[in-house]
Amino acid sequence: KRTTALLETIIDGPDLAIIATALTGTIETFNPGAERMLGYKADEVIGKREGNSFQVPQEMEEYARETTTETGETDFTTTGLLRYRAERGLPIRHDWTFVRKDGSQLPVSLSFSARHDDEGNIAGFVAIAEDTTESQAQQRKLAETTQFLETIINAVEHAVISTDNDGIIQAFNPGAEKITGYSADELVGKSNSF
Repeated sequence: KRTTALLETIIDGPDLAIIATALTGTIETFNPGAERMLGYKADEVIGKREGNSFQVPQEMEEYARETTTETGETDFTTTGLLRYRAERGLPIRHDWTFVRKDGSQLPVSLSFSARHDDEGNIAGFVAIAEDTTESQAQQRKLAETTQFLETIINAVEHAVISTDNDGIIQAFNPGAEKITGYSADELVGKSNSF
């Protein structure tokens, strides 16, 4: 009973979109998190849409190409692709873009797995998605900051040499090249005992 209550709390929570489908891909469960992320009410999609109908088609096509390269198999339908991977225990955690009811797009990290009946046969699938908007914004900000700092370091005339905890040179700016006579290509990745 306690486990059931815990699972209900997770499923009914607003932070993760949980979408369960039949073998055919038709949606059977659409939790409040999915409603919040996608803008649909459960009664608009349960039994009426396929679980993959929220994904950008080009991303699914690219994922099919990646799976073909990885496995040698070809000619996947979207449902067939995810089923193929789930049946073989291949990992299905991928960054996707959901298309919301209003047409806007939402970046998500999606995990997908098969769900089984009492005999162990695949009875359908479960997708769990997490909104990655904030983490992607943080990654962009970090990349911008890193680029800004690299620009400053490369512009100063002073030697700037950066090493990791093991003393391996990670960065060697033009000022360091000018002062030491060594190029960054000669020293980056090597011990700082030059």
